[in-house]
Amino acid sequence: SSGTSLFGNGFASRHPIASHSTFVSKVLASGGCRSLLECTLAGDHPFVQDRKFGVTHLDHMSEKDRIKQIEDFDPVSKNIDILMGDMNA
Repeated sequence: SSGTSLFGNGFASRHPIASHSTFVSKVLASGGCRSLLECTLAGDHPFVQDRKFGVTHLDHMSEKDRIKQIEDFDPVSKNIDILMGDMNA
């Protein structure tokens, strides 16, 4: 199964994707608009149970914009356990 978003983020897993959503950043960055794809997985493996995954691709041009984007995504308050992607740092 795979989950995708309109912004090119994707998540592939051998476990079924139980739910997914896309959060679009309000930050107007020099490298363009970014998003965060969030998902949970189904399955009996203890690693995927009760975990929320997130994937993003932060701005490639500005550290200042990357910081603003990650603050806007706020993975801690969204209870994201594992954040993946291209952080460009």
